[in-house]
Amino acid sequence: MDGGTIGFAILKKHLLTILFMLLSAVLTINIAHAQQKQKRSTPVEVAIAEQKMISTTSTVDGRVVVGAGVRVVAPKSGQIVFEPLKIGEMVQKGDVIARMEVTDLTKTLQDLRLKDKQKKRQMENNRLRIDSESRRLAILIKQADLIADRLDRIETLTQNQVTTQTSLGEANIRYFEKQQQIVQVENSISILQQDREVMAIDLETLQLEIADIQRQISEAEIVAPIDGQIISLADFSIGYSRVGDTLVTLQRDDDYEIEADIPLGWMAYLRDVQTIAYENHLGVMQTARLRVELPQENPRSRTRLVRFEIPDVLDENLRAVGASLALMVPTSIPEDQITVPSDALVPLRGGYIVFVIEDGKAIQRQVITGGILDGRVIIKDGVKAEEQVVIKGNELLSNGQAVQVIGQD
Repeated sequence: MDGGTIGFAILKKHLLTILFMLLSAVLTINIAHAQQKQKRSTPVEVAIAEQKMISTTSTVDGRVVVGAGVRVVAPKSGQIVFEPLKIGEMVQKGDVIARMEVTDLTKTLQDLRLKDKQKKRQMENNRLRIDSESRRLAILIKQADLIADRLDRIETLTQNQVTTQTSLGEANIRYFEKQQQIVQVENSISILQQDREVMAIDLETLQLEIADIQRQISEAEIVAPIDGQIISLADFSIGYSRVGDTLVTLQRDDDYEIEADIPLGWMAYLRDVQTIAYENHLGVMQTARLRVELPQENPRSRTRLVRFEIPDVLDENLRAVGASLALMVPTSIPEDQITVPSDALVPLRGGYIVFVIEDGKAIQRQVITGGILDGRVIIKDGVKAEEQVVIKGNELLSNGQAVQVIGQD
């Protein structure tokens, strides 16, 4: 072997040694990084699993029912023109649904307003005449007072034979003529005032008739009395309706209840708790409250028909007559049960898991649930009382992952 070949072999050996050292260093760094990552703790919030006296529950199929709805009727007989509405559309309180033909009412209103204007003008003229006659009466009374004073002086002069009886007679005639004029003006004012009272009554009657026509015209615009959904609609867009005919039926957005057939043996437990849980189509637990026991019993199944109120907003997908759901009905007297907040449950393969804190790690537990009460889920198996369960940050946890409980050192 010559010197060049030996030198190449030595160089190749050194290069392999250096490459091996580099690979070892990279591998060491990756292992250290992985170990550091594994030691890093995930922040979580926890709650305590509580033990309390709670009834056991069983699932009963329930169904969504609705109220009778609100009927909107024709306020009077006549031609009706509907707005372009369809069954199923949502309307808000005050939305126009239809309009009644009001051409005749509009003409009547115009005639009444013209009469109202004329009557007010007559009353103004009457007031001016009364004012004029009142001023005339005041002048006549002053004139009569002056004539009376002059008559007194003439009577005195006549008694003293300073003037003649003829002068006295003429003075009396002038006095009585003035009194007669006063009486005539007073009668004229009285007649004018009576006319004014009659005109005031006529004007009030006109204004009442105008208000009634205006009311009828305003009612001709038929509006939705509530927020709701149209569940029935007259079968014409333009047509004649008699007073009281149903035009539209609206269903309130919050007028939903749950109906179920409850076994008679469980009714006593249901009456005690009043509020129970139900599971919607997404598997989310919500609450329902006993409203009434209907006087209907199925003799074959030995069940009683019951209605429940829904205090929370009903899921949009359940807002349909007959929509099914599962009710958690109590089947026993209260006994010790373990409960955890509903946020602690994580859905997994058709069931639920809970992460329990053990030695700074999140340990995954499969649990068996037994219903819900006041936002807490009954745990039949999988969690013990006083254990810490993760309620926030549990979505991305893995079994055995290190965690740091927020608020704890």
